[in-house]
Amino acid sequence: MNNILYVLAASNAVSALNTVSLTRRVKNSEENQNRIRAREEGKSLWKRADGNEAFSNGAPLDGIYLGTIELGTPGQSFLLQFDTGSADLWVYGPDANTTAHPRFQTSASSTYRGSTVPWFVTYGDGDTTSGFVAQDTLSIGGFSIPSSGFSIASFTTTRLEAQIEDGLIGLGFTRLANNQQTTFMENLIAGNGGTLDNNYYGIFLERDYTLQNRILNVDENATSDDTDPTGGELCIGCRNSQHYTGSFNFATVTSDYYWAVDCAGLTYKGKTISGTAHKALIDSGSSIISLPPSVIQAYADGIGAQIQSAGIGSGAYVLVVTCADLATMKFGFEFSGQVYDVAPLDLFVGSDG
Repeated sequence: MNNILYVLAASNAVSALNTVSLTRRVKNSEENQNRIRAREEGKSLWKRADGNEAFSNGAPLDGIYLGTIELGTPGQSFLLQFDTGSADLWVYGPDANTTAHPRFQTSASSTYRGSTVPWFVTYGDGDTTSGFVAQDTLSIGGFSIPSSGFSIASFTTTRLEAQIEDGLIGLGFTRLANNQQTTFMENLIAGNGGTLDNNYYGIFLERDYTLQNRILNVDENATSDDTDPTGGELCIGCRNSQHYTGSFNFATVTSDYYWAVDCAGLTYKGKTISGTAHKALIDSGSSIISLPPSVIQAYADGIGAQIQSAGIGSGAYVLVVTCADLATMKFGFEFSGQVYDVAPLDLFVGSDG
């Protein structure tokens, strides 16, 4: 199946699954503004009929996955990016430089505890945000975590503020957090805010099949269904058997900062290419594959491909291959003795005719 399931084990402690539902995020600015206006009018385009909170993906590119949490008493709702590559939770504050996002109203929460501790973070794409550290009740996926640490953003870069998400929630380890606050998952593992069935979470990421149809010329007019609320699921303390088949293969996590695992190498048509072994960081907040230049060169040499600049900035490249049928391309990764193929459509960026 063309879906991805991350099962990230942290360290075992309600029969029903505790989930945050996922919906699609739209990159088009006009669509973003329509959704912002709808939200301001009290209409939710991210709520599913079953009442679960919506998680959005980056349609039509399946780039970013978002979900709803609440902060404070009574709860104030925010649509956040769920990111395994970071560990800070932040939302816009009352003094933030934004009119497009809800801002956390500190005075409206009876459980809010502020501070003067400054906070600053820079992400891999160069975006930055800053503010201060605070504590309040966090509600997520059926759990309620009192005195949960988070950051209140007073400033964000223009590009970050222009996105549809109202902030970010990190799923990495606490040691990675710039605000030095315990992550919600590690709070739950410690018994703060509820009891987990298992000390892990599962992420199911649904992809945009209308984009696939257009690339394959099944339907030249196919467009991304930006109103489709489905996009996946975050299962907290669980894994949802409705979203996968087969058995699990486990890779040892080698860091207490990131979800880092050893990758035995890149594969092509089931064969691991020599010289491509590397350390891999599993990052739900990124839609690109970043590799050392030596690994890229070894892979290109191994499959007879040419390396060309992607034309989108320094360090970005594409592999040019000759392939009569996209379906025969089998690019993949080897983890713990198991090869995982990536669908060609998730790599294909165009042809020269």
